[in-house]
Amino acid sequence: MIMADDQWFYKDTDGLVKGPVSRTDLLELVSTKKVPSTSLVSSQNMKKWVPYASIDRLIMNQKNNSTEKI
Repeated sequence: MIMADDQWFYKDTDGLVKGPVSRTDLLELVSTKKVPSTSLVSSQNMKKWVPYASIDRLIMNQKNNSTEKI
């Protein structure tokens, strides 16, 4: 499960690992194109690196759910 407070790592265009960054910061980096959506990402709860684009919807859904009022 991907948690809202996870610390994320990403690989830059040279393959160097960057981070940790918060989920919010990762979203900002990708939305401003400082990190390509094709970059590999991982978090403390993940066992392997995956393309950001493959988890983008999951992360965005968490962002929307975390701001909903109960």
